[in-house]
Amino acid sequence: MSLRRRILRILLTTLVVLLFAGYFAFSTLLFSPIEGDYEFGLATLVPRDVDFFLGKTGLREDFTEFPELVLTEVLAEHPQGAELLGSPEWRELSVKYGIESRVTELEAALADLPIAVDPLELFGGEEVLVAGYFRGNKAADADFVALGRTNWMGKLAQSMLSYPGAIGLEDQGMSVVTEEGVATLSGGQLSRPISVARFADVLVLGSTPELVRRALELEATKGQDSFGQSARYADYILNQRNRELEDIEFFVDHDALMANLGMDGNVPDLGSQDFTPAFLARLAQLKLFKEIQGVISFDGGFAIDLHADLSSEKLTAPQKRFYRQPGFNRERARQVAQYAPDDTGALAYLQADVGDVLGMVLESSEPALQDNFHDMVRAVWGYPDGSDLISQIDAGLKDRLALILRPMDYPDEGLDGPPHDDSETFAWAVVGWVKDKGVLEEFRQKVTSNQGRFGISGYESGSSGVWTNEGAGGLIVYEYWNQLVPGTGHLASVVSDDIFIVGNHYRLLMDILLTGLGDARHPSLAQTPAFTSLITLGLDSSSAMLWLNPEPIQKTLSGLAEESARNAVPSINWEIQRPHYTNQVLRRDFGGRAQEDLDLDEVRRFEDILEKELSDFESKYYGENVSALADTFERKVGYLQAMRGMLFQLSLDPKRVDLALRAIIPTDGL
Repeated sequence: MSLRRRILRILLTTLVVLLFAGYFAFSTLLFSPIEGDYEFGLATLVPRDVDFFLGKTGLREDFTEFPELVLTEVLAEHPQGAELLGSPEWRELSVKYGIESRVTELEAALADLPIAVDPLELFGGEEVLVAGYFRGNKAADADFVALGRTNWMGKLAQSMLSYPGAIGLEDQGMSVVTEEGVATLSGGQLSRPISVARFADVLVLGSTPELVRRALELEATKGQDSFGQSARYADYILNQRNRELEDIEFFVDHDALMANLGMDGNVPDLGSQDFTPAFLARLAQLKLFKEIQGVISFDGGFAIDLHADLSSEKLTAPQKRFYRQPGFNRERARQVAQYAPDDTGALAYLQADVGDVLGMVLESSEPALQDNFHDMVRAVWGYPDGSDLISQIDAGLKDRLALILRPMDYPDEGLDGPPHDDSETFAWAVVGWVKDKGVLEEFRQKVTSNQGRFGISGYESGSSGVWTNEGAGGLIVYEYWNQLVPGTGHLASVVSDDIFIVGNHYRLLMDILLTGLGDARHPSLAQTPAFTSLITLGLDSSSAMLWLNPEPIQKTLSGLAEESARNAVPSINWEIQRPHYTNQVLRRDFGGRAQEDLDLDEVRRFEDILEKELSDFESKYYGENVSALADTFERKVGYLQAMRGMLFQLSLDPKRVDLALRAIIPTDGL
């Protein structure tokens, strides 16, 4: 054998020995370069009895270059999104939570590292979750475990915790204690100790060594008796996921959360003097919920599927009746939408006992309003109180109600129409399904015969304010003039063998009748692609649904935003301002004389000047204050315009609640 070949063989043998020794040393001291990945989902490493759980797959897809979110880039490229990012509300949110400052600090910290590091490659870019137990009344007090997929750099970093001196942890005032494969870091800038372990490609971080060890134990049993193999995860999270999307999964033990926050769960407040919280409290309160879990998705829009278990023993008798009502399927939802014009901005539908709903509305109203209602019922119907009238209405209607809102674009009839104010309003109508037509016709007769008690009158005092119009199929639409009805000054009603409608414009009732009959000139909401798509993707059975499309009612929403701004501005205190301007005018234009010293011509001139000063002040006051608030409200209305349709569905049962929300938000419409 030649010397050259002998040297080559020696070199190759030496190289093999060195590679083997290096591999053996690296595997012994650090980790095996050829180890495999954990083959199951990370939820199988979470204890079954956790109080909270939040997981996300495909986190890397949410960032362009960490920490820059894809969402921020998408928003910045579209007018409405850019307006949101530049709005005072966004800046206030950013300052409150230190969003921009923390991003800047994170970017600086990454730039200071000796090598370029992508944090999402080190932890959680493919899959990440956090779970744990509530402790105390602050989120920072919770005991937690965080799990994420990692790459070789993450494995190396975890392995180097066994050699704290080599990576300079001691120089940073930190110490590491390793027991049973779990390294616990403390000191330095850590607000609390953090325990770390790893197996395969899973990095585990926890607030206590015990939580980290529980994850290791679950890995050894392949997730047996874990949260990921529980029925609640399988039924209400795993089965709801779209495997093609990177969904957010969540779970909360609501009872545990309320207990740690020290809340009794009586929210909303049943005793509130405001109608909305008082009414909502009669439908549900936080104390009813035991566990809440579900999935959130983003794909050309927004979707959420939520399930909540209820403490049925805490339900009131009306709530039990309300929750036991049978739901409606997709076909019924389409039938209801058949009555709504295709430019409907909002359609709400509820399948529940009408008497129970009206009873809750009455009980939630102000005491004075309740007293007036009972007095009117006694005077007109001769009943002891309003509950008997509610029972009569309930006898005339089936257990379903719908509300339709569309733009008020009907022409003003001028002098031929009812007197009315110019306040902004939707064209709205409530639709009920007829059970006993005679009961409803009798109700109408009572109203017609007692016009004065209902504020109904014509142009002249004592004249009739009831008019009729012929609708589709020869049905008679009754019109009731009442100046207190905002925007239109009248209500209208019609009853057929199938449906009963009451609304704030008789032309809307005619449109609904024609739409329901399938008139080709009156297309319905049920025929629109957006509604059809969302109803197909929603719940199989619902107790209530809400469709929303802001585009047709944009003008109305803008008008209401300005009115809301005007109402939100504090009223002028004229007891202070009038004397101030009175003295100012007397000093400036009348030599400082007292008002009683002015002659008749001077008094007239003084009053003209004063009224102009007060009018100018009022215009300036509201102009400055209302415009700022109106801009705020208008921006919020503008954000809604990115949405091309939203469907909210709710399914009720004495033992559970299911919620589904779907919104179409195309990126080219932001």
